[in-house]
Amino acid sequence: MAAIIFDLDGTLLDTVPDIQASINVALDHAGAAPLDARTVRSFVGEGTTVFVERTLQARNLPIGEFDALHEDFLAQYRTATQRTEPYAGMIDALDAITAAGHRLGLCTNKPAAATAHVLERFDLARRMVSVVAGDTLALRKPDPAPMRHAMEEMGADFCLYVGDSETDAATARAAGQDFVLHVHGYRRSAAEEISAIARFGNFADLPAIVETWEKRRDI
Repeated sequence: MAAIIFDLDGTLLDTVPDIQASINVALDHAGAAPLDARTVRSFVGEGTTVFVERTLQARNLPIGEFDALHEDFLAQYRTATQRTEPYAGMIDALDAITAAGHRLGLCTNKPAAATAHVLERFDLARRMVSVVAGDTLALRKPDPAPMRHAMEEMGADFCLYVGDSETDAATARAAGQDFVLHVHGYRRSAAEEISAIARFGNFADLPAIVETWEKRRDI
């Protein structure tokens, strides 16, 4: 059966409220103004290094403050799950896809410690055959190496990647894999501008998308 690999932030879980709270604590410690949720959402998806770099630019903070801000942010972020919510119907969709015989994996730019914590918090860890985080390898998305590593761990020659952003679409394309877009995530472009074989806003629709994709693969 096929491997179905997911992004995490903005795909399975709405994590922006916790990310926003974490970075705003760090900004407060640095004497800088907080970021609003819309800005945080637009910064998410390419790992914590890029996220903090964008934060520095947004608040006109010197690059010399990067290490301190990054470390402070991570200290808050590693265990921040109080405000995170799963997207409606997500667990049921994952279980339906698994029941159909598919293996599930995760490929995210979120750091491993924070990933492990949030997966346990929402009972997702046991559902994943492979978990590749932002610091599992030296490279992160949109480089294809993390996705290929997940596929290797899952024993898969091909996969369907489910994500929410331009970075996710670029990762799937670089790895030569098909991509499905969750339209309620953290993308910066219009959904129609992101190349995908399918798009969905309701997780109840995802099992049928996977089934259709698999049938087309078998032709």
